[in-house]
Amino acid sequence: MINEKKSSQKDLQTLINPSGGHTHVHASGRKVPARYPGKTNPRPQRQQTIAISVVLLTALILALLFSIPPAGRLKVSTKSSSLNQRQAQPCPLCSFLLARGERLHSIVFPGQNEKIVHILGCPKCYPENEKIKRTCPVCRNSLPPSGFIIGSMWENRGKKHLHVTGCSMCKLNIRK
Repeated sequence: MINEKKSSQKDLQTLINPSGGHTHVHASGRKVPARYPGKTNPRPQRQQTIAISVVLLTALILALLFSIPPAGRLKVSTKSSSLNQRQAQPCPLCSFLLARGERLHSIVFPGQNEKIVHILGCPKCYPENEKIKRTCPVCRNSLPPSGFIIGSMWENRGKKHLHVTGCSMCKLNIRK
């Protein structure tokens, strides 16, 4: 009995025209031609197409964003390549470029975080060499053979850092 009611209501809503087209019965009771006679409703297919294109477009945009490196970041280099490509550092007294493995002669005074350092020179300008001109990077005065520069040294992330504050002439007023 229930099935008969449903089928009779369905028959009332959809009738076949003498011309062969489908019509629907409007809520007011009048007959209205179907929107897409003889075809299924294309809207679900259109919605699927739109959904698929949105997913593909989103995937393409994400792939492009992750393939382009950010502008503000530098490339991270490994330690082995950074040691091989390390630029030579100049001596603060004579400005001679130190070769790999060459070190400055210095005296480090003990301290907690920052340590006081007296830098005597590199292998080219110390021990006292009259041929090479040594200048203070702070006051730009010429240093005597026994002169040295003074700085503070600290360690950050395993690397030693040095800040030159003066020389034996401008900082300590030693004129030998």
